[in-house]
Amino acid sequence: MDYLEIESEIEARKGLAEGIRRKMADYEKSINRISKSLFDLSINGTIPRASVLHLMLGAAQCVNQVVRIMEEARDLSEKCVMMPEGGFWQGNLDNTLATLHCRINVVAMLLKEQKPCKSDTTMWAECDELMQYSSLEENVGHIANIVMKWITRVRDTIGLIEGNMHDAAAKAKLLDRVLDEYKGDGGKEAFALLLDDIDSQTLVQICTLNPELRMVMLFGNDHAALMDNLIKAGCKENQLMTVVVFMRMIKQVYGRKTLSFGETELVASEGEDIDRRFRYAIQNVIDEELIKFGYDWTWIELYCEGAIKNVQFGNPKSFLDYLSMMGLESLPNRSTLSRKADVVKGEYPNWTFLDTNNSAEINRRKRVVGRFIFHYNKFSRV
Repeated sequence: MDYLEIESEIEARKGLAEGIRRKMADYEKSINRISKSLFDLSINGTIPRASVLHLMLGAAQCVNQVVRIMEEARDLSEKCVMMPEGGFWQGNLDNTLATLHCRINVVAMLLKEQKPCKSDTTMWAECDELMQYSSLEENVGHIANIVMKWITRVRDTIGLIEGNMHDAAAKAKLLDRVLDEYKGDGGKEAFALLLDDIDSQTLVQICTLNPELRMVMLFGNDHAALMDNLIKAGCKENQLMTVVVFMRMIKQVYGRKTLSFGETELVASEGEDIDRRFRYAIQNVIDEELIKFGYDWTWIELYCEGAIKNVQFGNPKSFLDYLSMMGLESLPNRSTLSRKADVVKGEYPNWTFLDTNNSAEINRRKRVVGRFIFHYNKFSRV
């Protein structure tokens, strides 16, 4: 996935959001009109059941459609890394629905207190439709309760959508996928794209990231802190490519440094200290969600075969037995590790792989080992 593909995907989501917003705006106008009519009825003394029924059926139709549109918005909110430009609806939809709920409830209560006036339906017996309508009039309070339940459902979904769009941890995982798949051009071209895409608001958002957030961008497995910062800054999906290109450029710069100066050897240790360090490092690698596939344990096993002298990691079985002794579960079988061990050539960190030439995948595999080394050596400083 390159710059244009990601940009195209973001543009497509923007189009879907615009469609949702347009449909929602039409029904919101109808809801406001019905809500006003219900209010007018509630202050006019005696309330005609026929008028209430007409408005309740209109409200039911509108709210039912909003329920359907809201499900579309919820699905899209789970796929968007940032909020689409313009959002999913205009104004305060939740407040509009809350007002409608309140006015339906008021009218329903007034009808309940009002002395029923049973109309003469003798002639209506000749027309099934009129008899059904008469039955609906008598049950208008029940219809009101159903519509209010639907409104509550819509408002709950609004809360879920807002939660989705402000869940920094979940959005960070989506951003990770974008970064994992992103294959841009060289540094100069990326910088030109950055200049073309950036606007003043985005520039402020990017340049005000503090050093801690930049470290998260470079070395954190998830970018929850970064996403939290961008969400609060009001960053939109159409500005996301600026963030992606910026992060890629920073990673290129720091990537050269980390390859040259990053730790490639474990500190000297022995006995129980090895076990404690190993357990700590493995747990952190798991917590950082670096083990994407069962065979990712292969990279740590191959590195440890030569790096930990006092523990026998001569083959996948002994390594898996050691992990089991550490209390790890859901481990792959030894054939999984053996197959992947055969594709690795050279010595870490200069490994090459026979099964892939994808630079992102190669760096991902090496990163598993790099983070293991980092946490193993860091243990004494914790």
